[in-house]
Amino acid sequence: VLALPSRGEGFGIPVIEAMAVGTPLVLSDIPVFREVAGRAARYLHPDDHSGWRTAINEAVEYTPEVSARVEIGLMRIRKFTLESSAERLLKEARRAWQAMRAERRPRR
Repeated sequence: VLALPSRGEGFGIPVIEAMAVGTPLVLSDIPVFREVAGRAARYLHPDDHSGWRTAINEAVEYTPEVSARVEIGLMRIRKFTLESSAERLLKEARRAWQAMRAERRPRR
């Protein structure tokens, strides 16, 4: 089980790595985790201590719901290829560069 009660993350590489090997996911309900894992994870507020305990126990027991989420993760991981990741990185770098240039332009 990968349990990440984070309040903030940069991208979620551990989530991708866990999905790739069929690990059940219990994650904080934050945008980056939703973007990366989609329906492959169980999401909780980081302060929901009893919810985390229950979700981790369910993941360890490998309930049918957990099994279904693992299968979703194994299918979802296909979108995170080296090529697609590089394309996204270049796209974001281009967007950041253009924003930086726009800020430096003198205003009239």
